[in-house]
Amino acid sequence: MTFWIGKLNAWDAENTDGLNCKGYSGVGSDGEYLYYSPFYDGSVHHGRVLRQKIFAPFKLASSWEAYDAGSIDGLTSKGFWGNPIFDGQFLYFVPYNNGSPSGIVLRYDTTKPFKVSSSWEAYDAGSVDGLTTMGFLGAVFDGQFIYFVPYYNGAYSGIFLRYDTTKPFKAASSWEAYDAGSLASGAAKGFCGAVVDEDFIYFSPYKNASGDHGNILRLDRRLPFKSSSAWAVFAATGVHANCKGFGSPATDGIFVYFPNYSKKLILRYDTTKPFAAASSYEYFDLATIDPFPEIHDCCFTYDHYVVFSPYRFSMLAYDRDLPFSDPGAWAFLDCGHADNLDAWGNLGVHADPNYFYFAPFRRYDEASQYHGTVLRARINPCPSQSQPTPGSEDLSKYAEDDLAGVISKSSSRATASSLETGLLALCYFDYGKDSFNALEIDFDCRLTAASCGAPDYNEVEHGILSLSNNHSSIEGYWSTDDPFVTFFAEFEEGDRLNQYLRLHNHSTGSYYAISLGTTYYCTLLRSAGSGAVQLKIYSNAERSNLLAVLTETGFATTRTWRYIYAIRSGDLGPGDDHMSFYIENMNVIQH
Repeated sequence: MTFWIGKLNAWDAENTDGLNCKGYSGVGSDGEYLYYSPFYDGSVHHGRVLRQKIFAPFKLASSWEAYDAGSIDGLTSKGFWGNPIFDGQFLYFVPYNNGSPSGIVLRYDTTKPFKVSSSWEAYDAGSVDGLTTMGFLGAVFDGQFIYFVPYYNGAYSGIFLRYDTTKPFKAASSWEAYDAGSLASGAAKGFCGAVVDEDFIYFSPYKNASGDHGNILRLDRRLPFKSSSAWAVFAATGVHANCKGFGSPATDGIFVYFPNYSKKLILRYDTTKPFAAASSYEYFDLATIDPFPEIHDCCFTYDHYVVFSPYRFSMLAYDRDLPFSDPGAWAFLDCGHADNLDAWGNLGVHADPNYFYFAPFRRYDEASQYHGTVLRARINPCPSQSQPTPGSEDLSKYAEDDLAGVISKSSSRATASSLETGLLALCYFDYGKDSFNALEIDFDCRLTAASCGAPDYNEVEHGILSLSNNHSSIEGYWSTDDPFVTFFAEFEEGDRLNQYLRLHNHSTGSYYAISLGTTYYCTLLRSAGSGAVQLKIYSNAERSNLLAVLTETGFATTRTWRYIYAIRSGDLGPGDDHMSFYIENMNVIQH
């Protein structure tokens, strides 16, 4: 990589002004404040707008405020999606679902106090021109009109809603709608986000009744909104079969970028070339830089970067000064370690002159995992991501993904206490692509307890030192090219039979029988470009008394790794099992 994603910060805004501020779908700005679009808090769709003063300290509580705009003008003004739209005075929140598909648009007058109900208005635009104008994923402003992007109004929709910002907000005559869903043989439905580029608006294809689709829709703003000749469609699947399922796009004035909300391809369109020509498009396969590419729902251009929001763990950035096809033009970073606040699972992105901001959404597909931790990032300068340097690892700086709360850390030791299989518990650091090749890593470890109450014969296993290109447990999304060391225990009718240190890559595994409560001193080894990995196990800290050498082969000789784990839980187990252990004194001698 030729550049780094730099400093990451996180702020837990969940209890701002005593409100439950979780589950936001986008972020926008009026130039002085950032506003986060309220969607769903894990229990209900909500309207608690979160606001942050841009040029105030990010980690100061007084920089943040919230207001519950969920029942303005007697309407259920809740469940909005995408970055809010600013027209110079008013800020508009895009209706998606408030318990059912919604057309209730919320508007805030930014010249008035934030926490006063009279500063807010709501209008039910759910039935305009006799059409069902509900269920939008984002909107775009062209200087006069706001265009609402149709997704699902009870069925996948191609009904576009437009509001004239020069006219009264609550006048029916200020609104109009057009159904473009008949284009592409009826498949021009289900879009996510849009972008304005001079005379045209581009609507990003997401899902329709057939699943992910690639029908990019373009509106010529020079022609009447309701004229069929103003609308054109291009099937991006003609560029590549997986050019479909995109998120909210961005433009740098020449190119339009479509983020990979569903697949692993990012698409770019050159607006100086014909819209309907496949040669006007190119795609970048994220598998080129990451064996396990993640999805991104939204992107934003600022300076010479395009930044893609981390729907799960990985933030992505592209340097526009470099060729689109150049892997060195791309950088990514696991954002879960930002200020140790589990700052991942974000939607939407916006930039001020110094930072990119990401709206807090949801960590997992579970109601309990909606969150309010806002993420902030800098691209060059101020890099915080760097290659590992030889020497002892500071485990206190490692990120935790610890739903069960079983991990504790100091600078030299990471401990798992009563860890059950199936509970995600990770302690790791993301050093970036290609950080580990030749390996010599010393570490000490001890299995302190292992139990299983399940009947019959059972096995329990959890990882300690591991290298990977993926953020996962040892079973979840694993690769046979991940070398990892585990503690492994066998049980019969609840009685522990044996326990082992194990080196393996899921295809095979080598074992060494160990004693409970005994410290083992280990070294993980690999020559650069070798298909073999060794684990040497010693009985003393000086590593002069060798107990065993475990060797596993079959690793790809070209494989390098991004993540290093100190704890990596196992998914598969009998239940009613617990394992306690620690790893300490991790020393990267060579990488």
